[in-house]
Amino acid sequence: GRRQYRDETTCPVASFPRGDSREGVKDLLGNVSEWTTTSYCKLYKEQCEPDRRTVKGHSYSTRASGVTHRFSVAETEWRPTIGFRCARVVTPARKNGR
Repeated sequence: GRRQYRDETTCPVASFPRGDSREGVKDLLGNVSEWTTTSYCKLYKEQCEPDRRTVKGHSYSTRASGVTHRFSVAETEWRPTIGFRCARVVTPARKNGR
């Protein structure tokens, strides 16, 4: 399919409905790359830099194709093309109060 992106900034959620998966999942690519707490050296031993973190995915300014993309940034570095994901572990409810 045709690429859909804007160079200037991030876009609101669901801005490109033609990119939805068959299951209706939206926004699988783009907007911002994901900053992680993983040290870059844990993934690539030959490039070990403990003060750098792994960044995954593509942002609105990336022209690379494919879904896997990794690079590193310093812990203190800021870029408008990098964000983070908020997540939490959900413990299933216990049956019968156990």
